Amino acid sequence: MHHIEQIYINGEFVTPHGSERFDLFNPATARVIGQVRLADAVDAERAIAAANAAFPAWAKPQSRSASPPCNGCMLPWPPATTICWRR
Repeated sequence: MHHIEQIYINGEFVTPHGSERFDLFNPATARVIGQVRLADAVDAERAIAAANAAFPAWAKPQSRSASPPCNGCMLPWPPATTICWRR
C-alpha cells in the first residue's frame, strides 16, 4: 500500500500541516491502494502566499529571444503534456 506523506508547495515537497488521510482507489478494481495525507487551511495559505510571491516574475513579459512564439499548440492526453511547433 502506498502512503503519500508530502505535498508540493513553493518548489519543494513539504509535510502537510493537516493530519487527516484520504484513501486512494484503483479505479479498475475499486480496491484501496494507498492513502494520502491531506492539506488543511494552513497549507492552503502557504500555497497561496507562494503563488502570490511568484506571480510578478511569472507574469512579466519575456523577450522574443527567451521564448520564441509558438505557431500551434496541441494538448494531447494527458492534459499536462503540451506540444508546440513553429512554422
